[in-house]
Amino acid sequence: MVRGLSWRSGNAHALLGIVVIEDVAVGPSPPWLRARLVAPAEARLEPERWDGAVRAMLRSGGFRPTGRNRPAHEFLARVSGGVPSISNLVDVNNVVSLGFRIPASAIDAGVLGGGVAVREGRPGERYVFNRSGQELDLEGLLILCGMTDMPVASPVKDSLVAHVTEETTRVVFCAYGSLEVMAPRDMEAVVDEIARLAISAAGGRVSMGWIASARGVEERRPPEY
Repeated sequence: MVRGLSWRSGNAHALLGIVVIEDVAVGPSPPWLRARLVAPAEARLEPERWDGAVRAMLRSGGFRPTGRNRPAHEFLARVSGGVPSISNLVDVNNVVSLGFRIPASAIDAGVLGGGVAVREGRPGERYVFNRSGQELDLEGLLILCGMTDMPVASPVKDSLVAHVTEETTRVVFCAYGSLEVMAPRDMEAVVDEIARLAISAAGGRVSMGWIASARGVEERRPPEY
Protein backbone atom coordinates (compact mmCIF):
# COMPACT_ATOMS: atom_id res chain seq x y z
CA MET A 1 0.00 0.00 0.00
CA VAL A 2 1.25 3.50 -0.88
CA ARG A 3 0.95 5.39 2.40
CA GLY A 4 2.96 8.60 2.14
CA LEU A 5 4.12 11.39 -0.16
CA SER A 6 7.35 13.34 0.21
CA TRP A 7 7.82 16.67 -1.59
CA ARG A 8 11.51 17.25 -2.33
CA SER A 9 11.15 19.52 -5.34
CA GLY A 10 12.24 23.15 -5.54
CA ASN A 11 9.56 23.84 -8.17
CA ALA A 12 7.45 26.72 -6.87
CA HIS A 13 4.94 26.48 -9.74
CA ALA A 14 4.03 22.78 -9.79
CA LEU A 15 0.67 21.58 -8.46
CA LEU A 16 0.13 17.81 -8.33
CA GLY A 17 -2.95 15.72 -7.69
CA ILE A 18 -2.33 12.06 -6.79
CA VAL A 19 -4.78 9.26 -6.06
CA VAL A 20 -4.15 5.60 -5.17
CA ILE A 21 -6.76 3.03 -6.22
CA GLU A 22 -6.60 -0.57 -4.96
CA ASP A 23 -8.18 -3.82 -6.22
CA VAL A 24 -8.57 -2.72 -9.84
CA ALA A 25 -9.14 -5.10 -12.74
CA VAL A 26 -7.25 -4.06 -15.86
CA GLY A 27 -8.94 -4.93 -19.14
CA PRO A 28 -10.60 -3.48 -22.23
CA SER A 29 -12.39 -0.16 -21.84
CA PRO A 30 -16.18 -0.05 -21.82
CA PRO A 31 -17.78 1.64 -24.84
CA TRP A 32 -18.60 4.85 -22.95
CA LEU A 33 -14.93 5.34 -22.07
CA ARG A 34 -13.67 4.57 -25.58
CA ALA A 35 -16.12 7.17 -26.90
CA ARG A 36 -14.46 9.80 -24.71
CA LEU A 37 -11.16 9.17 -26.48
CA VAL A 38 -12.53 10.20 -29.86
CA ALA A 39 -14.65 13.10 -28.61
CA PRO A 40 -13.15 16.58 -29.05
CA ALA A 41 -10.96 17.59 -26.12
CA GLU A 42 -12.36 20.32 -23.90
CA ALA A 43 -10.46 23.48 -24.88
CA ARG A 44 -9.49 25.97 -22.21
CA LEU A 45 -10.50 29.59 -22.69
CA GLU A 46 -6.87 30.46 -23.31
CA PRO A 47 -5.22 27.20 -24.46
CA GLU A 48 -1.96 28.85 -25.49
CA ARG A 49 -1.58 30.50 -22.09
CA TRP A 50 -2.64 27.27 -20.35
CA ASP A 51 -0.13 25.09 -22.21
CA GLY A 52 2.50 27.80 -21.80
CA ALA A 53 2.03 27.72 -18.03
CA VAL A 54 2.55 23.95 -17.96
CA ARG A 55 5.72 24.26 -20.04
CA ALA A 56 6.97 27.11 -17.84
CA MET A 57 6.40 24.91 -14.79
CA LEU A 58 8.57 22.17 -16.35
CA ARG A 59 11.30 24.69 -17.22
CA SER A 60 11.54 25.69 -13.57
CA GLY A 61 14.17 23.03 -12.87
CA GLY A 62 16.11 23.60 -16.08
CA PHE A 63 14.33 21.03 -18.27
CA ARG A 64 13.45 22.02 -21.84
CA PRO A 65 9.89 20.88 -22.72
CA THR A 66 10.24 21.16 -26.48
CA GLY A 67 10.18 18.75 -29.43
CA ARG A 68 9.92 15.15 -28.25
CA ASN A 69 10.14 16.41 -24.66
CA ARG A 70 6.82 18.28 -24.77
CA PRO A 71 4.30 17.55 -21.99
CA ALA A 72 2.41 14.32 -22.63
CA HIS A 73 -1.02 15.92 -23.07
CA GLU A 74 0.21 17.95 -26.04
CA PHE A 75 1.06 14.73 -27.91
CA LEU A 76 -2.39 13.30 -27.12
CA ALA A 77 -4.12 16.45 -28.40
CA ARG A 78 -2.32 16.11 -31.73
CA VAL A 79 -3.42 12.52 -32.45
CA SER A 80 -5.56 12.59 -35.56
CA GLY A 81 -8.93 10.83 -35.34
CA GLY A 82 -8.84 10.27 -31.61
CA VAL A 83 -6.49 8.50 -29.19
CA PRO A 84 -6.32 4.69 -29.57
CA SER A 85 -7.78 2.66 -26.72
CA ILE A 86 -5.13 0.76 -24.72
CA SER A 87 -6.81 -0.45 -21.52
CA ASN A 88 -9.41 0.86 -19.12
CA LEU A 89 -6.96 2.53 -16.71
CA VAL A 90 -4.66 3.96 -19.37
CA ASP A 91 -7.70 5.27 -21.21
CA VAL A 92 -8.95 6.97 -18.03
CA ASN A 93 -5.58 8.65 -17.71
CA ASN A 94 -5.68 9.87 -21.32
CA VAL A 95 -9.30 11.05 -21.14
CA VAL A 96 -8.60 13.14 -18.05
CA SER A 97 -5.34 14.48 -19.49
CA LEU A 98 -7.15 15.61 -22.64
CA GLY A 99 -10.20 16.95 -20.84
CA PHE A 100 -8.29 19.07 -18.33
CA ARG A 101 -5.41 19.85 -20.69
CA ILE A 102 -2.65 18.77 -18.33
CA PRO A 103 -0.19 15.85 -18.38
CA ALA A 104 -1.00 12.83 -16.25
CA SER A 105 0.53 9.46 -15.33
CA ALA A 106 -0.97 6.05 -14.57
CA ILE A 107 1.57 4.01 -12.60
CA ASP A 108 1.59 0.43 -11.37
CA ALA A 109 1.78 1.00 -7.61
CA GLY A 110 3.85 -2.14 -7.19
CA VAL A 111 7.00 -0.32 -8.35
CA LEU A 112 6.65 2.41 -5.70
CA GLY A 113 6.85 0.44 -2.47
CA GLY A 114 5.22 2.17 0.50
CA GLY A 115 5.45 5.76 -0.68
CA VAL A 116 6.09 8.25 -3.44
CA ALA A 117 8.48 11.19 -3.63
CA VAL A 118 8.45 14.25 -5.89
CA ARG A 119 11.78 15.77 -6.95
CA GLU A 120 13.80 16.95 -9.95
CA GLY A 121 15.87 14.58 -12.04
CA ARG A 122 19.60 14.66 -11.39
CA PRO A 123 22.42 15.08 -13.94
CA GLY A 124 22.87 11.85 -15.88
CA GLU A 125 19.59 10.35 -14.61
CA ARG A 126 17.52 8.60 -17.28
CA TYR A 127 14.97 5.86 -17.73
CA VAL A 128 13.68 3.70 -20.58
CA PHE A 129 10.14 4.71 -21.54
CA ASN A 130 9.17 2.23 -24.28
CA ARG A 131 9.81 -1.31 -25.49
CA SER A 132 12.19 -0.03 -28.16
CA GLY A 133 14.61 0.95 -25.40
CA GLN A 134 14.39 4.72 -25.92
CA GLU A 135 15.42 6.79 -22.93
CA LEU A 136 14.26 10.09 -21.45
CA ASP A 137 16.88 12.43 -19.97
CA LEU A 138 15.47 13.43 -16.58
CA GLU A 139 17.88 16.19 -15.58
CA GLY A 140 15.89 19.14 -14.23
CA LEU A 141 12.53 17.45 -14.95
CA LEU A 142 9.87 17.10 -12.26
CA ILE A 143 9.63 13.36 -11.55
CA LEU A 144 7.95 10.83 -9.29
CA CYS A 145 10.05 8.27 -7.44
CA GLY A 146 9.31 5.25 -5.30
CA MET A 147 10.63 4.38 -1.84
CA THR A 148 14.02 3.37 -3.27
CA ASP A 149 14.34 6.79 -4.98
CA MET A 150 14.04 5.14 -8.41
CA PRO A 151 12.38 7.51 -10.93
CA VAL A 152 9.19 6.02 -12.35
CA ALA A 153 7.12 8.81 -13.94
CA SER A 154 7.09 12.38 -15.22
CA PRO A 155 4.81 14.85 -17.04
CA VAL A 156 6.58 13.95 -20.31
CA LYS A 157 6.83 10.14 -20.45
CA ASP A 158 6.62 7.42 -17.81
CA SER A 159 9.16 4.71 -17.16
CA LEU A 160 8.51 1.40 -18.89
CA VAL A 161 8.81 -0.43 -15.56
CA ALA A 162 5.88 1.57 -14.18
CA HIS A 163 3.45 0.98 -17.05
CA VAL A 164 0.04 -0.45 -16.15
CA THR A 165 -0.38 -4.05 -17.38
CA GLU A 166 -3.00 -6.79 -17.06
CA GLU A 167 -1.25 -7.88 -13.87
CA THR A 168 -1.69 -4.48 -12.20
CA THR A 169 -4.00 -4.55 -9.17
CA ARG A 170 -3.04 -1.20 -7.60
CA VAL A 171 -2.64 2.00 -9.58
CA VAL A 172 -1.38 5.48 -8.76
CA PHE A 173 -2.62 8.33 -10.93
CA CYS A 174 -0.79 11.66 -10.91
CA ALA A 175 -1.94 14.86 -12.65
CA TYR A 176 0.58 17.67 -13.14
CA GLY A 177 -0.65 21.27 -13.16
CA SER A 178 0.67 24.78 -12.73
CA LEU A 179 -0.24 27.18 -9.93
CA GLU A 180 -0.16 29.93 -12.55
CA VAL A 181 -3.47 28.73 -13.99
CA MET A 182 -4.84 26.32 -11.35
CA ALA A 183 -5.78 26.52 -7.68
CA PRO A 184 -5.72 23.50 -5.34
CA ARG A 185 -9.53 23.23 -5.62
CA ASP A 186 -9.13 22.91 -9.42
CA MET A 187 -6.75 19.99 -8.93
CA GLU A 188 -9.20 18.42 -6.48
CA ALA A 189 -11.73 18.32 -9.32
CA VAL A 190 -9.18 16.58 -11.56
CA VAL A 191 -8.38 13.92 -8.95
CA ASP A 192 -12.06 13.34 -8.20
CA GLU A 193 -12.77 12.81 -11.91
CA ILE A 194 -9.88 10.35 -12.20
CA ALA A 195 -11.21 8.35 -9.25
CA ARG A 196 -14.78 8.39 -10.54
CA LEU A 197 -13.86 7.22 -14.04
CA ALA A 198 -11.30 4.63 -12.90
CA ILE A 199 -13.66 2.95 -10.43
CA SER A 200 -16.48 2.99 -12.99
CA ALA A 201 -14.26 1.37 -15.62
CA ALA A 202 -12.05 -0.95 -13.54
CA GLY A 203 -13.63 -1.33 -10.12
CA GLY A 204 -11.58 -0.97 -6.97
CA ARG A 205 -11.51 1.55 -4.15
CA VAL A 206 -9.58 4.69 -3.31
CA SER A 207 -7.11 4.20 -0.47
CA MET A 208 -5.29 7.55 -0.42
CA GLY A 209 -4.89 10.84 -2.25
CA TRP A 210 -2.93 14.07 -2.07
CA ILE A 211 -2.96 17.60 -3.43
CA ALA A 212 0.68 18.68 -3.33
CA SER A 213 2.90 21.65 -4.12
CA ALA A 214 5.85 23.48 -2.61
CA ARG A 215 3.27 25.21 -0.39
CA GLY A 216 2.41 21.94 1.32
CA VAL A 217 0.95 18.44 1.00
CA GLU A 218 -2.71 17.86 1.82
CA GLU A 219 -3.99 14.33 2.33
CA ARG A 220 -7.39 13.42 0.86
CA ARG A 221 -8.75 10.16 2.21
CA PRO A 222 -11.99 8.26 1.58
CA PRO A 223 -14.93 8.91 1.79
CA GLU A 224 -14.09 12.24 0.11
CA TYR A 225 -14.07 10.43 -3.25
